[in-house]
Amino acid sequence: MNRNKHVIRLDLKNEGDRNRLYEMVKGADVLIENYRPGVARGSVLIITQ
Repeated sequence: MNRNKHVIRLDLKNEGDRNRLYEMVKGADVLIENYRPGVARGSVLIITQ
């Protein structure tokens, strides 16, 4: 169940960490975030299809 999973921590207020996240999700099929409802919408994280 937990095979091939990796944990990373990124500070999304840090531009370098945001850029790293953007690079990782370019090839991803799914991005799951674990914020309270509405928090991600008001954050600095912007991902479009």
